[in-house]
Amino acid sequence: MDFGEQAERAFIDLGVGLTALPAGRRHLGFACRDWTQGRYRLGGALGAALLSGLFEREWLTREPGSRVLRLTGSGERNLLALLPRE
Repeated sequence: MDFGEQAERAFIDLGVGLTALPAGRRHLGFACRDWTQGRYRLGGALGAALLSGLFEREWLTREPGSRVLRLTGSGERNLLALLPRE
């Protein structure tokens, strides 16, 4: 799926307003390789805002004393609802 023109709406649905991101020295967004698992993640201001939005909506929780994130039941239902159906 090519978000292109729909990117702002998609991020708003995830709790992130692109025009509300703070201006500064931080890059807007980039692919960042996680050194612990070797997988790529969304870095920069966009990644941080997305993570904050998912926590605020209680779609994600953090395992105490760990870097592990857990998708909540509500998060799973809501994220699945946002995905395009084929």
